[in-house]
Amino acid sequence: MLTQVLFQASEGPQNGSFCVNGQGNGQLGNQQPQESDDEKLDKLVKKSQEVLLKIHTVFPFDLFTDELVVDENKITFIYRDFPGAERVHIIMVKNITDVIVDTNPFFATLKIVDQGYKENIVGMEFLRRTDAFEAQKIIQGLVVIDKQPDKDRADLTKMKTEEVIEKIEEVGDSTR
Repeated sequence: MLTQVLFQASEGPQNGSFCVNGQGNGQLGNQQPQESDDEKLDKLVKKSQEVLLKIHTVFPFDLFTDELVVDENKITFIYRDFPGAERVHIIMVKNITDVIVDTNPFFATLKIVDQGYKENIVGMEFLRRTDAFEAQKIIQGLVVIDKQPDKDRADLTKMKTEEVIEKIEEVGDSTR
């Protein structure tokens, strides 16, 4: 026996409702409007402009203070060796395999293992201990979120920055 599928004239196929054998008002799956390329690009720009954390090394132990900037997509290391001269190293969150904090009684060193970098470990010394541990929680949280399947991944662009930081720190802290 053949099952007849007819779209209701009053509803039309545009919203996905249908009748089977003249019965019911079902849905054609979970149809959500597709995001346009402009919307996707706007989200990416917003994610890259929202700084989640910015820390720097301690002067005078590092005469020209280095800086670490964290956003949802990448971690930026800015090394300064001389006034007006800087070296910038960017690590994409998707390439991070581990985040390590080494401490001594006064300072901490943050190290990130980058699977896409030949030398593999990128680090920054002479950070305040609290700053290094906060960076570790946020970065590790971003890594965990990034590893989620697309269908389960939260859209952080819809949340306020403070809420995003709080949730990411919770996720990152639970990985310890």
